Amino acid sequence: MKKVLINILFLGVFCVVSPLYAADWQQDINELRKDVRELHQKLYSIDEKPVSTENSGNAQMRDKIDEYGATLHRINERMDELEKKIKQYNDNLDKFNQKTDVRLKVLENRKMSTEETSIMTSSPVISNSAPINGGIVNGNKPEDMYASAMQAYNNALYDEAELGFEDVIKQFPSHALAGNSQYWLGEVYTKQGNLNKAKQAFKSGYEKYKNGNKGAESLYRLGVTLANQKNTKGACVVFMSFAGEFPKATADLNKKVKTEAQKLGCK
Repeated sequence: MKKVLINILFLGVFCVVSPLYAADWQQDINELRKDVRELHQKLYSIDEKPVSTENSGNAQMRDKIDEYGATLHRINERMDELEKKIKQYNDNLDKFNQKTDVRLKVLENRKMSTEETSIMTSSPVISNSAPINGGIVNGNKPEDMYASAMQAYNNALYDEAELGFEDVIKQFPSHALAGNSQYWLGEVYTKQGNLNKAKQAFKSGYEKYKNGNKGAESLYRLGVTLANQKNTKGACVVFMSFAGEFPKATADLNKKVKTEAQKLGCK
């Protein structure tokens, strides 16, 4: 937990400083390009002056001019490459900032421990953020917390999503979104490759929130997780009992359950 928060603080500093460097680099390239253009014009101005072919010094000067012209051409090509890299850098930075915004939003919408609150309020970057009242930020609305956790999940920020969904369940266990959060917690663990925790999350989603929006889907995903763990017998028990547990499940979900049962040869 502490590691996640420290990473957030570092990201905040990076986002403030990095755009300044990018702007400086672009300004330096623009100034260099201007100087090269002026030098190029001077060289061609000299080259256009009539010179005697009988004068070896003039011939050597023309060779030097051609050589400098070729060098300037290579410099221009190099600057084009640098500008492309700066553009790519700025694009990556935009994506980075978007993910950082999601991370900060998750933290702002969750109840923090005393240690976490101390870390956040002592930061020179985040110390001017919304005031913390009793460890609760922004009123702790379950809808806001859930939305932030889903945004983190959709951006593949699974550690932050895990924090968000866990907090909805802990702070609002009777809210309708608690069941949804329990289901998505299972999906987070699946993405993280932790099938044991995913199994427990889906099992809890089915047992505790059977009548919620994600009750039927939690049981289905429990069966899939068991199958992925090579527990064919357990998966078949889940799939074969699904219709009786959820007679009003959607046609699409029933089709998925039957398909999985057939793949495993359940009888």
